[in-house]
Amino acid sequence: MQLISELRKKTSKFSTINFLGTSYPGTILSKSDTTLTRFLLETSLRAFRIDLENEILIKELVNLLTQEASLESMQNYISSKSQLSHELQLTLIAIAYRRHLATNKNDKNCIDDESMYRLHRLKTQYNFAKDEVPELLSKLAKPK
Repeated sequence: MQLISELRKKTSKFSTINFLGTSYPGTILSKSDTTLTRFLLETSLRAFRIDLENEILIKELVNLLTQEASLESMQNYISSKSQLSHELQLTLIAIAYRRHLATNKNDKNCIDDESMYRLHRLKTQYNFAKDEVPELLSKLAKPK
């Protein structure tokens, strides 16, 4: 709670606090630790929900792209799921298309976000040095 108290004192120095796309008067946020904590939690949860909803839509659009869906059919699909602006729909479709292209390349070095995260987690969890994996594999491949 010490961190919240420190942050609350700092918010009083600002007329408006902007956090994750939400603005709120600093004087109100600095009234109590509870007020600031609630603002931070609600704002973070809303941003997290939006990120999840976007990610779900992008994955669904990638799936549609693998079925060779048209731009119009993808826009209709998004419209049936939610009331998003035309610009936001096109942006989601563009992101999905970029991801679709990346996962369908024949380039062996092309790696999707989830695989990249998994690779990072494995190397971190098992304490692998940068070049240790190829080194170990080359030792394994050498005849005995």
